[in-house]
Amino acid sequence: MEETVFIVLGDHGQFDVRFKVHLNNLLKEHGLIEETAFGYAWRAYFQSTGGAAYLHVKDDEEIKTRALAIVNDIVVDPKYGVKHMQPMVIQRNKTTTAVTSLLRVKT
Repeated sequence: MEETVFIVLGDHGQFDVRFKVHLNNLLKEHGLIEETAFGYAWRAYFQSTGGAAYLHVKDDEEIKTRALAIVNDIVVDPKYGVKHMQPMVIQRNKTTTAVTSLLRVKT
């Protein structure tokens, strides 16, 4: 034991969290995510990771407009703790538009 060296590593960092926002609940409150007998049906949803969130929207202009209006409300309301909204990069496949690098939370 005298010559044993312990090295502790992590695969990611941590940061203090002062705000807890359930982004998909906001979309659900606005009718963009619905509970069904089989789970959830979505027209827009957030994928969050590492203090950022990515918005995925079904390929529908009205839904995209509604979802982005919700995002704009989140950004200007200090209770959500959004530091900034990065420029949107639109990626499309046959049914979904992904608006990436969208929200960054305050730390």
